[in-house]
Amino acid sequence: MYGLVSTITELPGPFGTMLTNMMDAHLTVDTDSIQSDSKVARDGAWLSCVIAYCFTFVATFFVALLPQQKLDVAKLKRTGGSFPRLAAFIFYAFFVILATSITGLLASMSETTD
Repeated sequence: MYGLVSTITELPGPFGTMLTNMMDAHLTVDTDSIQSDSKVARDGAWLSCVIAYCFTFVATFFVALLPQQKLDVAKLKRTGGSFPRLAAFIFYAFFVILATSITGLLASMSETTD
């Protein structure tokens, strides 16, 4: 059960970071603009923090997808659940998010994708 909880709670983190970085690319937040301490740089830094915290906040709602207790998990294993299409969609979405997170993290290690 711990593996399931940690996977659900940690999976959106890298995905949210990657989406935040994609949105931050359009802001003027770099070392030179921050050192100049202009209003544009301050607004960009503020907006960057707001975007990052919003993704972190949204990631906490993934916990609601977990079953409540061990008995519920056992029942789902036994009966397969009531909504197989929804379960398939959630499984597919988690797989896409995991693949995107891994790809983004691996791409961030390369100098050419900076």
